[in-house]
Amino acid sequence: MIKGLTFFLLFIAAMGCNSQPSKTKDESKIEKTIDYVYTCNLKNNPDSIARYKYFHTQKGVWPEVIKTYEASGARRVKIYLKHTRLVMIVSLPESLSWEEFSKRYSDAYPEKMKAWGDLMAPFQTPPPFAKEGETWVQMEQIFEFKRNFE
Repeated sequence: MIKGLTFFLLFIAAMGCNSQPSKTKDESKIEKTIDYVYTCNLKNNPDSIARYKYFHTQKGVWPEVIKTYEASGARRVKIYLKHTRLVMIVSLPESLSWEEFSKRYSDAYPEKMKAWGDLMAPFQTPPPFAKEGETWVQMEQIFEFKRNFE
């Protein structure tokens, strides 16, 4: 009888260790995101483009850049490159405005992010349609397909 009880208690304890904690209502709710899409160009120089790409690898990106995105509330940031055209997609929670994100971004590590911006500036050039003083230009969404699984 004691052997059976010991086995049963060990079994229950093991099951308890392997169980997942239940999620609260807030944890299981996923907030919608909004994508902000920007574009700019790189200077047409293969060595320069290679360096720019290196600075955007796991090994080359500064830790403060990642920490700044985390502190600013970004859910995801992606940068795509084709030839000299860059496209950056910043996904923010629906409740976070671009203005608030930008403020948090600039306040997170101001000196380090200014140095990062200064490092990136020589690689980048504005697209021909940019306004004076603009390098990254916000793109307009003109189409979306979304499959509903509900």
